[in-house]
Amino acid sequence: MDKSSAVLDVWNERAMQISATNYKTICKFPAEDTQTYLPVINAILEIAEKALVQHDAALTGEAASTPVRGRLPTTASHTIKAGMFAYGLHGADRWQALFAGRTQTVRGNRNLRIPQTGSDIKTYESSEPYLEPPRVLIGISHLDVDFRQVLRARASVSEVTPRSFRPVPETWADTKCYGISGSWLEIAPGDSDVQTGRCNTYGLDKAFSEGTCMKIIRDVDFYNPYAEVPEVIWYLVHIDSSQFKNHRMHVSPQNITPTGFEIHLDSWGLSQIYELDAEWIAFSKNRKDIHAFLEEAVMLPRPPAGKIVFPFPEKKFESPPSCFVVFSQLDVISGKNVRVKVSVQDLSKTFASISVDTWGDSENWTIGVTGVAIL
Repeated sequence: MDKSSAVLDVWNERAMQISATNYKTICKFPAEDTQTYLPVINAILEIAEKALVQHDAALTGEAASTPVRGRLPTTASHTIKAGMFAYGLHGADRWQALFAGRTQTVRGNRNLRIPQTGSDIKTYESSEPYLEPPRVLIGISHLDVDFRQVLRARASVSEVTPRSFRPVPETWADTKCYGISGSWLEIAPGDSDVQTGRCNTYGLDKAFSEGTCMKIIRDVDFYNPYAEVPEVIWYLVHIDSSQFKNHRMHVSPQNITPTGFEIHLDSWGLSQIYELDAEWIAFSKNRKDIHAFLEEAVMLPRPPAGKIVFPFPEKKFESPPSCFVVFSQLDVISGKNVRVKVSVQDLSKTFASISVDTWGDSENWTIGVTGVAIL
């Protein structure tokens, strides 16, 4: 009984840290029944202790002396990777993509295409994979959607393994999507300095009445408080907006502290947002392997393209980094196809030039862009 009580004390003290490190939702066990759960608690603590050793090594810039479950022994400068993905002319139906490995077309009022197995993205560059699946985040960077149906788009990930993962851009119901692409960010297990999360408007009053707008504020607490105010970026991952009103949506963090922040999910004018999801990423400002692109907005009423130049701090990178670039704000006029795209146009070790495009007869007011650069 003494052993189980001691284990429970350690568990209660470190529950949030362990949960953040392993990117899993872990609940506390009842104190009155520790014997029943003792084997499970011991197993979780064993995994977490190994991950925390690797995390401590990452913060000091030193590699762990022995391999740690969750990722290959490496330095903190190689714990994050980023890239882009695109799928033909159609989005992918999520539920079919989860269970099918071949291309399949669903005909009718919609055309939804499943990514082929060959579209999987590898999670490693060396001859050995991770020992556990990494965290993978997906954001939207390109939309080409018919104006006659509700604007429905979502970016998610499936089949995450130590060797690969599958980005799944999605549309659903009768929405016709001619193109949807995005960016991916991969975070090695054990790198708990990078904290992530998701907020949405599901089940909340979005104030659809005339002359009102949606303004939702959610409080976010970091699993592990930072020593100082961290960098926080944010981006859209799920959009469900009426075709009869302009598509206006914006997500932003405010009142950032070492322990958390407020995330705001907003619309304005007469827009009708049925649902809006956003993800956020936080990390220490003193990291040498990652740099945040804080949000920039481009006025883009008609073609041609706009451009944003994000400079990097002096001597931040020794070579051109990879980039995770996504939408944080859309203000798109209804009655025309939604055609917007952000992409990296030029990249060096001192700056990233981001192109913001629209085409055809599409009309927009503002496109907001955010992201990170990864060594």
